[in-house]
Amino acid sequence: MNPLIAEAAIIGCKEGLKLALVWYVCRSFFDAYGRPGLMRFFYFGVAVASGLFVLSFFMPHDMAARDTVARLTGYVFFLFFMAAVALMYNRPGKALSGVSGLEPLAVLFATALYFSPDIVGASLFVRELAVLSGQVAGIYFSGAFAFVFLIAFFVLLLAKRPLKGVRRFLGLAELFVFLALLKFLGSGTKGFGEISLVSSVQQGLVKFVHDAAHQSLLFLMVPDHPLLVTTTWNFIGFFFSGPFTAFLALLILAGPMLGYLYVTLTGDIPIPEGMDSGAERRMYRAEKRAFRRRRSVMAGAFALLVFISWYSVGGGRAGATLELPEPRPIVPEAGVVSMDLSGPGFDLMDGRLYKFSVNLEGETVVLLVIRRPDGKLAVTIDACEICPPDEGYGRSAEYVVCVYCMTPIPIETLGMPGGCNPIPLEAEITDSSVLVLMEEIAAKWRFVTSSKSKEGIR
Repeated sequence: MNPLIAEAAIIGCKEGLKLALVWYVCRSFFDAYGRPGLMRFFYFGVAVASGLFVLSFFMPHDMAARDTVARLTGYVFFLFFMAAVALMYNRPGKALSGVSGLEPLAVLFATALYFSPDIVGASLFVRELAVLSGQVAGIYFSGAFAFVFLIAFFVLLLAKRPLKGVRRFLGLAELFVFLALLKFLGSGTKGFGEISLVSSVQQGLVKFVHDAAHQSLLFLMVPDHPLLVTTTWNFIGFFFSGPFTAFLALLILAGPMLGYLYVTLTGDIPIPEGMDSGAERRMYRAEKRAFRRRRSVMAGAFALLVFISWYSVGGGRAGATLELPEPRPIVPEAGVVSMDLSGPGFDLMDGRLYKFSVNLEGETVVLLVIRRPDGKLAVTIDACEICPPDEGYGRSAEYVVCVYCMTPIPIETLGMPGGCNPIPLEAEITDSSVLVLMEEIAAKWRFVTSSKSKEGIR
């Protein structure tokens, strides 16, 4: 079998399994709490997502569109995750909101929001497989058949077998924890390259924590001040190093669940008034502890699976293998650096990372050029305002990675200033070359000239 057809079938199976599991758990949940009518609005939400799936065939299926959908999928995950955390700490043990007028709309909106990015992302990816393989009918049939087959199989298997013990193990908070966990583990939109959201969530959180730590340090002190000695710089560098930011990012995901487990399993159990008998009190406490333990299962599973999946793909690091191209030396002419768009053995529009070096008043300045997902070239200095400039950046998967602190930078953000992003340069793109003024390079190089003091105190 064509491997691309097999991959389309895997994507169809994944999306079908996810929809079937959510349908089964939600149906059992609503039945257990006496609200089976809410499933109609669940189906309406699925219909909305299906409508967006049809519209996605009229969307461009370039890398920029796929990256946008992938980011939306990550945002939806965090929305459900934060909703789960809020419900766990503010409405422990509660089932539904009790506002009957809002519940149907909430179910419809949540269902449509939950499935829409995933199904649109899968559609865009399958379309790309069809273009690559040249077997359009085979790719679409494979994905659609696998999707429908998985749903039909689980519906026929489980339709008359509702999930038992729902009221014992699931309240509204636990339902949202389940939904967030399922999305985290199965909502990748990039085929075999990214079945889950683990990698993208890792990279996004690591970059966020890295930049937040750096901005906090800048607010408190000037890292390049001459009074800072070697040990001080090394101490500062720890706060935006790869291991530290990866740990904080992991703590953001698992921390609320672990805190909930601690509070739930160790907290006091208040005794209702009028319960004077010692036996009654002991029985009441035993029942409440058992109830709390059951309601803690989902939070414990979330924390455990996040830890396992996090470290199974590298613990938030960008990966050990980096593409580190050698800079191509260029001599400026009349104050202009000209880099050919293509030449023997290279093409700046092929998506790979390219570097060029130029002499600036006795110093070697390295320039970085790469095509972004939107098709435009990003031209930057191979350095940022944070880390020493002699390290620069490498390429790993869909990121450029700071070699010094191992922070992953999404390629679509190149050309934007701030944080650990490479310092952007204004460039003119012609039909045959990329032109950058030496004045522009000199002006931007001032942002990293302090690196010499860093090198002396590193």
